[in-house]
Amino acid sequence: MFAGSGCANAPAPVIQPRMPVVLAGPPPLPKPVVSAEKILAMAIERARGDDFAGAVRAVETLPSAERSAVVRQVITALAQTDPWRAGGVALALPTTLQSEGAEIAVRAMLGRDPAAAVQWALGPTEPVAAYIARKTVADQLVERDPPAAIERLRTLPASEARDQMLGYAAAGWARRNATSATAWMRGLPDDKFRSRMATSIGFEIAQTEPERAVEIVEMVPPGRDRGLLFNAIGQTWVARNANDAWAWARQLPPGDAREAALSGIETGLGGAWSRRATIGAPTAGSTRRRGLVGGGGGAFVVDPSLLPFGPERDDAIRRKFEQALQESPVRAANWLATLPLPDRRPEMADELARQWLKVDPRAAENWMEQNILLSSHREELLREAGR
Repeated sequence: MFAGSGCANAPAPVIQPRMPVVLAGPPPLPKPVVSAEKILAMAIERARGDDFAGAVRAVETLPSAERSAVVRQVITALAQTDPWRAGGVALALPTTLQSEGAEIAVRAMLGRDPAAAVQWALGPTEPVAAYIARKTVADQLVERDPPAAIERLRTLPASEARDQMLGYAAAGWARRNATSATAWMRGLPDDKFRSRMATSIGFEIAQTEPERAVEIVEMVPPGRDRGLLFNAIGQTWVARNANDAWAWARQLPPGDAREAALSGIETGLGGAWSRRATIGAPTAGSTRRRGLVGGGGGAFVVDPSLLPFGPERDDAIRRKFEQALQESPVRAANWLATLPLPDRRPEMADELARQWLKVDPRAAENWMEQNILLSSHREELLREAGR
């Protein structure tokens, strides 16, 4: 039989059903892109209408990489005409953006009405905004007449917020003039107020002059603050003169103060136990206190995250920063980046920039572009470095 000839048993051809033709619809319209400039104008307009939450919502429509710069522009623009509205926006911001906004607003308030600025700074309850506002106010007030500023703060109704501000003011004075701050503190009546002032001044002086801080620590009553101050003295002193630091710690009577001092010395050595044999150091006890956690090689380190905002936390952060900077500017920069915004001190950024400009100017300038936001301040640091 020839191929293709008919056959009764041949299967019927299968006819595939025709699929319906679906025509492509029009492409989706692109979402309108609102520029950062329009968002900025919208946020300022809402803030001027006292819609602080609305101003923040407007900023949050921007990509996260752009928000910080726009927040800074919003707060700065408002602060020029109404610092208190700027403060309202700062308090409505997420915690990660509050720090710089609160500082800009408070500085502008101080320029307009210092008394009103003090009252505003007493109000915030969120820890970040409260810390930045009170520390900024205290630092600015003690620039001209520290004793008068502190007495002015003492006349405020007693509260935790007022006491915090007094501590920041005393520390700011000691940072500017340790001799006059110490003399003033010694002239106070022997009461709780003098103890608070001794703690704040002692922590500040311990960062640069541990030998002088030893005289002050005896004026702090036994307790947590005294132990932390002994620890801070040990950390700084061993970096300056290890033999003298160990001699001081060994002559302390057995007890909490001696243990805290030895723990500070061990931290200052960074776990370099081989050095202990060369200077005849005793072994520290193993008791742990709140804020003191185990470190490498058995040493104790003060963990800033375990401490409340205040002089002790500032001191612990400063020491960790200095240790990182001794290793390299890059390490210090990386460590600063891990800190919450309220803990990133402007003076640490300045110090890092100065040291980095000496060894790698190009890398330093790149870092400064991203981390020192005021161009005028960057230019000032560059002029200091001869750039």
